[in-house]
Amino acid sequence: MSSINNEYGISDACVNTLIPKCFDSNRQFRLIKYKDIDMIDALYLSVFVHCSREREKDAVYGLKLGRKSLPVTAEPLFINLVDKGLISIDPEIPLELVTFDNGKIIDFNLYEMHWKVHIEGGIPRKNFEKQTISNKQKVMHNDEWYGAEVKAIWQQIATDECLDYFLVKTNKLALSVNQGHLVQIRKLLSAIVAKYSLSRCFEMIHSVCTASRDYIKNGNYTDEIRKQDILFSDFQNGAKHISKYTVGPCIEERLNETRRSVALRVLFEEILNFDYAEDWFDACLVDMNFFE
Repeated sequence: MSSINNEYGISDACVNTLIPKCFDSNRQFRLIKYKDIDMIDALYLSVFVHCSREREKDAVYGLKLGRKSLPVTAEPLFINLVDKGLISIDPEIPLELVTFDNGKIIDFNLYEMHWKVHIEGGIPRKNFEKQTISNKQKVMHNDEWYGAEVKAIWQQIATDECLDYFLVKTNKLALSVNQGHLVQIRKLLSAIVAKYSLSRCFEMIHSVCTASRDYIKNGNYTDEIRKQDILFSDFQNGAKHISKYTVGPCIEERLNETRRSVALRVLFEEILNFDYAEDWFDACLVDMNFFE
């Protein structure tokens, strides 16, 4: 049986991992202090709050399906927050949100679920969501705020934004992607986003995917594995020669996309205090002196 969460990009494996953690009646929860969570936890918690439909001081009721929380998949969001004890299932959960088989829970709707949030000070009120990040900032020194942890988050989110753009582009161009290649593609992207802006990375991805589509079409290739190998080879070559690409119209396409990830916005607006979306994509990690 496939999980109801598949339509939201959540795998059966993720749901199976979460079930015993979410429905463990012996698990105890406490209000966690901001000084006891990592920066990535604060980012995930802020994203979670931003995406909630309704909220009280200590609970949220459902997540907005139209909002992309993280670039590729929301799985890390749920796994991280549940593992750290920052969120838990409301004990008064409506039974229709859970699927049973012979008395055993086999599925539950992550996006319709009622979630308790265990953070000191509670959940920020509507229009005050930035308080989650500011509360974390208050317990950190400036050198920590602009230190290795935040720099690593930049690289993680930027890499996933590029991977998401790659998957969106290949889908639009009807290009088949070998799932085994994605791990290697992510490693390549991680290396280039450390040195180049998202704008330039997007331009490379666009050019590589378009060239692969044209080459496959003109060569009348029909074997799926061969087509996947061509795409992967072209991507490797594009990543190797990333410096030759200049910023083009792809950035405008991404800027106008309505479902950019909330995580990217939280990173640049709330953590790094960038004023304009254009700056998110034009900024280059190696040029950001505040990490020095």
